[in-house]
Amino acid sequence: MGLYKDSEIMYNFCKVMVEVSIERALYTANDGSKRPADRLDYRYIESFLKLMVVLLRISDINKHEFMSKLFEAIHEVLDEDHRLKRAEFNQKPYYRLLINILTAVNNSQFFNPKTHLLILFSLADLFSKLNPNKYPAFSFAWLELISHKQFMPHFLATTGSNQ
Repeated sequence: MGLYKDSEIMYNFCKVMVEVSIERALYTANDGSKRPADRLDYRYIESFLKLMVVLLRISDINKHEFMSKLFEAIHEVLDEDHRLKRAEFNQKPYYRLLINILTAVNNSQFFNPKTHLLILFSLADLFSKLNPNKYPAFSFAWLELISHKQFMPHFLATTGSNQ
């Protein structure tokens, strides 16, 4: 399958999936009208993440490279969305996407410890790029993500195996 062989195809696949899942969370499929902020539809985001987990589980793809491409796509989509919408930007679907990725990475058994740590470092790099100085409308989600119990303890651990 071409998705596994070409990193550009992998990136484009991830970007389209992120765009569609975020768009469907924010807007109705019927007429494209905006959903109320308290009634977003996260089914598309969760389905996308289930697809990612299945792809990672059944394929022999480089898992760190795949997750890095996914994080690049999330950054680009969030950047464009934040730039275009400014005051109308909604951080909730991005938070849901990233917290579910964090949970999936920490609860999956198909990452070896080294790959798990590399993916967490890539996620930390993404969080560094999404800092509140550049994306003020994402600041509450960012703070919640970097201080999450499934993220921060990995970087505060002082055991010899993690250094």
